[in-house]
Amino acid sequence: NHKRLLRLVCQKQGLLYKNGLLEVRAIVERPLPQVTAATSSRVPTDGLVATVTLQIKASSNRNFNSVQLDLEGVDVTALHLEDHSTSMTLPSNNVERVVSFELIDILCGPPFARVEATFNPSSWDGDQPDVSSCSCDLWLPLLVTSFLQPLRADSSFDQAWKHPDLQEAPAKTLAVSVLAKYTRVKSWPDSVINMLCFGGALQSFGLPRNSLGFAAELPSHGCIDETHVVLVSLVRTSDGSVTLTGRSQELRLAEAVVAALASLLRCLPKAVE
Repeated sequence: NHKRLLRLVCQKQGLLYKNGLLEVRAIVERPLPQVTAATSSRVPTDGLVATVTLQIKASSNRNFNSVQLDLEGVDVTALHLEDHSTSMTLPSNNVERVVSFELIDILCGPPFARVEATFNPSSWDGDQPDVSSCSCDLWLPLLVTSFLQPLRADSSFDQAWKHPDLQEAPAKTLAVSVLAKYTRVKSWPDSVINMLCFGGALQSFGLPRNSLGFAAELPSHGCIDETHVVLVSLVRTSDGSVTLTGRSQELRLAEAVVAALASLLRCLPKAVE
């Protein structure tokens, strides 16, 4: 389920959670920027708002009698949420919840939710076990990367990296066994680079000395009154490990993006093509 979460952060829709009684699919809609003709700068239309649609389906031909989604695990200092779900018709074998999250401050971890469901006994098959309820805990596929906009491809990563206002997050070094056969990062498959860009949230840059750069902007929003740049340098070391170093005006932003990239690298699919 953790790998499903990371795939959803990049792919925007798919299976989030599954057990023998229910499955949860998610659709994530990132905030779309509006480019002003006068300045060519990217300005969010209505703040930085991402929408998560959760589709909860009962397995084995069951019907739900009730479904409750608890979103109290949300970091309310970083996110403001609004539940846009319509009333649910029950019993039914699937329900949908639509929740909007507005970024207020730096989001350092994904929101947490709990699903509590009871089943309608009349929908059970005779050979099904007598299970009347089910609960599961979910991390929603929403990271600070969900609110980032990629740095322009014609930008200078090296120049941005040397900006004196940037703070540097502690480096993370990790072994990535599925990429061990690639001695040069420029030979990494495009599918890997696309994943590390979180589905277009980051812009990748080829750098010298067997390294890559990833860069994005966090537009002004909520408690942040100016655009923040976040940069991450990825270096493949001589022993095959990968070292990630992040920089930003806001240290927490650099740390959060480095942590997200490290999680992706640890959970790359074994069959990398």
